[in-house]
Amino acid sequence: MISRIALLLLTVVVLSCCAISSQKEDSANDSLKAEKGYSFVLKTDSFESKYLKRMIAFSLYYPKDSMIKDSLRSIILLNGYGGNEMSYPKSILSMDSLVNALKICVINVNGMNSWYMNSPRLKDLQYESYLMEELLPYLSSKYKIYKSGNKRGIAGLSMGGFGAVYLGMKHPKYFSYVGSSSGGLDILPFPKNWGLNSILGEQKDSLNQWLRNSPYYMIDSAYTLYSVKLVIDCGSEDFFFTANNLFVEKLKAKGVKYEYIVSPGGHEWKYWNVHIPEHIVKFAEYVK
Repeated sequence: MISRIALLLLTVVVLSCCAISSQKEDSANDSLKAEKGYSFVLKTDSFESKYLKRMIAFSLYYPKDSMIKDSLRSIILLNGYGGNEMSYPKSILSMDSLVNALKICVINVNGMNSWYMNSPRLKDLQYESYLMEELLPYLSSKYKIYKSGNKRGIAGLSMGGFGAVYLGMKHPKYFSYVGSSSGGLDILPFPKNWGLNSILGEQKDSLNQWLRNSPYYMIDSAYTLYSVKLVIDCGSEDFFFTANNLFVEKLKAKGVKYEYIVSPGGHEWKYWNVHIPEHIVKFAEYVK
């Protein structure tokens, strides 16, 4: 007999091969609203952040029949560089069946090209503080989701995969599942890429900042992932593939448990359309 998880993963694969439809958002992003064109409930919300000095939006998926029933498990999805809170809704068609079948809430943030850090250089880019000190309490107070970290996960792709591991290492009590897809788990080989030098300073002048904020080197510090379910995947043709291999080798040497999945593919949505939904399924199977 085919298991429930196998059926869900089969659905993911089938839907990922379909054409991706796009949808325009309503212009008012400071009010809660239901987006049209989806067979499940997708909402956007926003609030003023003191750490980012601006209104910042996020979106949520809800299963239709769970909005007023029991509290939901939740997973936060972190977008890649150049993305926002609508990157996943516009790109992953399988979210419909997953959210309804698994009875979970999926929160999509706007990462603002921040790498999910508190910038030591930019006072208005304190993203880690926004997510941990503002967004999580806001979600727990306004939406019917569990407040406890043992009912919450975090995952993402590329910059978002970095962010999930980075935040999971620094705040393990807040997340039971940490997932990275094509994550930039060692940023030191990329001193001029994706705005990192604007956030951390030029690497040659601010090497300590780079070392303190790169997950590969953070393994050596007091931050741990011993208490979470850690799942990492990367395509064998991805430019982050070497960094992911070295990262999991270091985890193994430190005795940290992890699951590492290598599949054919590059740094592209064709790959993520399969593997991001897999993280959601794994989260729901692990966090009961």
